[in-house]
Amino acid sequence: MFKLVRVKACTAYHVSNKIFDSLCIGRGKQNDLSTTDRLISSSHARLFVRDGVLLVVDLDSRNGTEVSGQRLTPFEPQSLMHGQVVEFGGRLSFRLEVSPDAEYPLISIDEPTEQGSGSVLRILALPDGVTPVLDAGRLLALHQLLLRLMEPSLMRHGGRWLEALVSGASRLFKRPELQLIRRENEQNVVLFPLGGESNLRAETLEECLKRGKAVAVELLNVSEFQSVDVHQTFDASMHGSPFVGTLCAPIRMGQQLWGYLSAVSENGVRYSFDELDVWLLDQLAQALGTLLPLVSMTQLLGSHRDLYRRTAREARALTLSGSSTALGFCIEQLALLAPQQEPVYLLAPAGSEVRTCATLLHALSHRAGNLFELLGAAQVEAELEQSLQYAIGGTLCIESLEALGEQGQARLMQALDDGWERQLRFVFCTPYPPDQLAEIFSFPVPLLRRLAKHVIRLPDLLERTADLATIAVSLALELEPRCKQPFAEDALALFNEFETPSSFVALRELVGDALAADEARPVSSKSLLTVLSARLPRSSFQREQTVLPATPGVHPCETQGQQCPLSPIAQALLRAGLFEC
Repeated sequence: MFKLVRVKACTAYHVSNKIFDSLCIGRGKQNDLSTTDRLISSSHARLFVRDGVLLVVDLDSRNGTEVSGQRLTPFEPQSLMHGQVVEFGGRLSFRLEVSPDAEYPLISIDEPTEQGSGSVLRILALPDGVTPVLDAGRLLALHQLLLRLMEPSLMRHGGRWLEALVSGASRLFKRPELQLIRRENEQNVVLFPLGGESNLRAETLEECLKRGKAVAVELLNVSEFQSVDVHQTFDASMHGSPFVGTLCAPIRMGQQLWGYLSAVSENGVRYSFDELDVWLLDQLAQALGTLLPLVSMTQLLGSHRDLYRRTAREARALTLSGSSTALGFCIEQLALLAPQQEPVYLLAPAGSEVRTCATLLHALSHRAGNLFELLGAAQVEAELEQSLQYAIGGTLCIESLEALGEQGQARLMQALDDGWERQLRFVFCTPYPPDQLAEIFSFPVPLLRRLAKHVIRLPDLLERTADLATIAVSLALELEPRCKQPFAEDALALFNEFETPSSFVALRELVGDALAADEARPVSSKSLLTVLSARLPRSSFQREQTVLPATPGVHPCETQGQQCPLSPIAQALLRAGLFEC
């Protein structure tokens, strides 16, 4: 393989293919490599392979062709060696890299990259003054996005301004995970998405700061590298991707670094970002450096606070409560995904509050005023079309996804192909992760890719030991809806003295036995102690008693004085000084 790596390009050029057996260069559109540079002739030069050697011939161009500084005689072929530079008209030049073990003698055009060490596979940054070949559609999207961000009504409302930024950027960069990150006190704070963890990789940040401009870095995902074939894409592997494409651009206000725009693509395809992506992100970051001083940061941070309070209020109304960190993280993930329209895959242990979590997702979205429809696997196969029409504009929750047969899977795939995910929100509930649905239940991989775009794992009972009393009360109220207080307060403390039940199903059976053992309400501590002693061993350590009713998200101002770990959103709010504890 003869690889031509660009050294200089004073104007943009277009390549008609990826590989060639011969390569014509010139200003005319009939050429394999065409440019708009007026100093390049219409038919400037030709490269071709003969007897395993790459030759270049000048086609009597006006400004000539040079190899390693020596001008060629027109129509006399000149051989090229590894490392030599061929220059056309003094405006466009390439360096030759030869792969002697290549099976076929072909020619390719490559962009300049730097090879990194360790997990860094490739670094892509644009030289100063170089503009890539622009795509009219994406250039228009950038123009429309900047016009939208300059609207005064948006600038006065930071939350809406952020939403406009991210939705517009998703169209620019093919919907990667885009983040707006602010640099504060030597720490990176994610402003959007709310409460998210930074996706900015250390290697990418280092390259970005070293150059002071946008850069794309391809990394090797070491944790996934052993489990997949490096030549496969996500279509052929449900285990993950060995390649991680990262993109980062600094945002500056004058000479001062304000923060970063960061994007990550883990779709399993190498070279996820190209030169145009780097250029577009750099232009967007420069524009943000000008616009951010005009945006109301008070409103922007206020949107964090409003989302958190609304999430806590809705969760309490649905009796989805507890002080465990695992539950707080799960509820926050639901809150962050609620404004989006894409399907959500709830990976839930059997007997857990999966219906309540799906209802919370619906209540926090813009579809809250419409219908929430619940379907089982049998109903999907029998009446999916009617349910789609009935739930349009709302949320359709499908339980026991693993029970879908081939007919139900086909109906579901057809509904997604027909665009129903734009008309309503799909929520899929199952205790099995996507790879097990493919291996055990023979779900087709294309369908799983559509269903599992956003996977949220509900914590199991062993991760919610601090919530045992709260969960027991919720289960008792399900069994006896008219009972206002199923257990005495001193009885609830007994849950901390015994080992955690193995599952939600086991805890439900235990609560049912306790209610049946005592006709009086609330159930006394003596009756509950008898049931617990018969079913569970004593705990080797004493858990802290949970204050009821506990608050999801574990915000310190709303847990009645109990010290709990802070959730990501609560930490961001405390750093911003929006709450005083």
